[in-house]
Amino acid sequence: MNLRQTPLPIPPSRLRWQGFRRLRVGIAIASLGVAGCAVGPDYAKPESALPEHFQHAALPSPAPEVRLEAWWQGFGDPVLERIVERALAQNLDLAASFARVAQARAAAQRAVASERPTIAVDAQAARERQSLESPLGALASAHPGYQRDASLYDSGIGASWELDLAGGLRRGAEASAAEAQAAEAEHAGVRISIAAEAV
Repeated sequence: MNLRQTPLPIPPSRLRWQGFRRLRVGIAIASLGVAGCAVGPDYAKPESALPEHFQHAALPSPAPEVRLEAWWQGFGDPVLERIVERALAQNLDLAASFARVAQARAAAQRAVASERPTIAVDAQAARERQSLESPLGALASAHPGYQRDASLYDSGIGASWELDLAGGLRRGAEASAAEAQAAEAEHAGVRISIAAEAV
């Protein structure tokens, strides 16, 4: 007597249901993965309810307009102006801060460019002369019309574009722009400090 039982075949409708269930689980996992890559909302400055001026303070009289980047010119002293101009022209800290501004601006431009498509074009040309002592040259030289000189030309074009699905490239460009603005503000601060020390 055979006690082994043969397994019952699985109906096709049940197989389709299992496949549909696996597909739903796969879609859910993929959507969670994409949602985890998304960046947060834009920064919103918090509101602060501060008064325009102190309660018991008198309103200040309007001061004359003074340019902060050339505040020493308000004294009207040509000797002082020459001293400050010489200090600004010869200071290495100011030159270094200007170089940092240029570097930050270049990084910001590169971050903006990374959001755009990239196109690459490549071309090269080579000319070679086959040696008669090589195995290939020894075999090929026996055939009539053999040419020892050969020219090879190659060219190619390619294009790529990284889609910013999660917003990382956009946030990187915003961060680079903010760093460039910070470098410009630091440069202005260094210039004012040097002028103050010279005065």
